[in-house]
Amino acid sequence: MKNLLIFLLGFVKICFGQAAQTTPSGTLIANQNPAVAMPSSSLFEVRSNTKGMLPPRMTTNRINAIVSPTIGLMAYDIDVKCLKIYNGSEWECSNANVVASTPVSSSFAFQSITDNVVNPESITADNSGNTITVGYFNSAITFGNANNVMTLTSLGNADGYISKHDQNGNLIWATQIGGSANNQDIRDVEIDNLGNIVVVGYLIGGTTFFSTNGSTAVYNAPVTSAKAFVAYYNSSGILQWYKLVDSSGDSDCLGVTFDSLGNILFTGYFTGTASFDNISKVSVGSSNDIFVAKLNTTGTYQWVKTAGGTDNGEYGVKLTCDNSNNVYVYGSYTGTASFGENSSIINLTSRGSSDSFISKFDANGNIQWVKTLGSTFEEGLGDIVYSSATNNIFLSGSYKGTLTFGTGLGTNSLLPIGNYINYFDGFLAKYDLNGNVLWAVRNGCVNDFHNYTNGVSVDSNGNPYITGTIQRDTYFYSTNSNSPYLIQGVHEGEPFIAKYNSTGNLLWTILATDGYYDSCVSIAVKNNTANVVGKFSQTINFGFQQLRVVVENQYHMFTWRYAE
Repeated sequence: MKNLLIFLLGFVKICFGQAAQTTPSGTLIANQNPAVAMPSSSLFEVRSNTKGMLPPRMTTNRINAIVSPTIGLMAYDIDVKCLKIYNGSEWECSNANVVASTPVSSSFAFQSITDNVVNPESITADNSGNTITVGYFNSAITFGNANNVMTLTSLGNADGYISKHDQNGNLIWATQIGGSANNQDIRDVEIDNLGNIVVVGYLIGGTTFFSTNGSTAVYNAPVTSAKAFVAYYNSSGILQWYKLVDSSGDSDCLGVTFDSLGNILFTGYFTGTASFDNISKVSVGSSNDIFVAKLNTTGTYQWVKTAGGTDNGEYGVKLTCDNSNNVYVYGSYTGTASFGENSSIINLTSRGSSDSFISKFDANGNIQWVKTLGSTFEEGLGDIVYSSATNNIFLSGSYKGTLTFGTGLGTNSLLPIGNYINYFDGFLAKYDLNGNVLWAVRNGCVNDFHNYTNGVSVDSNGNPYITGTIQRDTYFYSTNSNSPYLIQGVHEGEPFIAKYNSTGNLLWTILATDGYYDSCVSIAVKNNTANVVGKFSQTINFGFQQLRVVVENQYHMFTWRYAE
């Protein structure tokens, strides 16, 4: 005890340049002489006993409000449960666990080359490890390497692209959807067990669907509103058929998946009157409404369901199917929205300007339940995936403020990391098939930076992986610990992959560094390998490999394969 007190006296004297006194209770207080003025940041109380030293306990806001803190000053942050030390420029957590990534056995990254803009939207993978990526590009985009190179040139403004690469990153084929009058975008992609590919998005005006064998399908129409589309290709990239949502206002398709029978489920939004072949739907009021539709493998509609209200708009964003072919839709709504038909109508009312929802439909399109999640601020939707190994649903996204799952506060809420409620934190949540939240974890920065969790996928054991973007040092929470895991970022916008087990315990994370405002937007896990797609504008370092853009400050697409 004597040696400890001598050390603490010396420590306080060094830190504050003033004498310290010992009280009978063992409390060391720097500068008890009121005649000697000290800066506010030096008013620091250290409590000592036979078990060690107890620094002051403060909220994040109080720590950040300390005026001119001295290097080495310590305080315990009660918001993030972390002992912080001031390093001269910022407060760093000293007791956060730094997560190391697992060894790499077969990892690589490759890029597309463009002289303008490319925006990746989604990635999927088949059982052989081949990957399909989709998005849009302006001007021209080049895929491949010395063995096989292919350049696509846009017909007008933005064209949609589809590219297929093998498990070693070699280009197999690439094709496009485009028109001379306006924009086309491919929002999402999925692949079935036979290798057939379905893509969804929107088009404006006359559009050509290209196939890899040189054939084309042309949709002739004047430039009016955006129209949602679904296009079905075989594994070789040859178009089999396409469908349009012919709406009087705008329509867009944002998410697509297959069920176990090969049927196609897709979701998005529409305004006005929309025709799904011979099925007609009318939106409520003049704002966007949600649609969920089912096609068989020949492109024949099985059913179409809608949901919405009279406020600023509703969107179906992503969806997934379970082994019984039930459909789970992830989206957003504003104000009051109605789901279901006739006597099975379920109404939701948002907490803030808009909230997110998950809804379940059976294989025939009958509504089963709708659950809400949201805050009084804002949410950013990520993705939704079903795990056959655990028979659960996993959900990813971002939020501001406090995120509440379900209709009540309490255990099903995630607080902001720090007290910067105007900045996004990321989350991962696990649901059962009745819409109950089993657990939820968060990630974010205690300072004024955004963190986004975009994609989620699962491996064959039901372990979820997430991907997105962090800004500076980020804390990842885990269900098995109250202490966060520190991921040490450097720049504002670094892509990450994180793996959890099925109970929500963080297993590892890995960063792609050296970039500015880079991002991962989508992830697909196959054979214990994470495949992600994203974009970067300067240089990006994956540890084992570095990529550099050809045209500075123009976003290029990258595909990142990370294998354990």
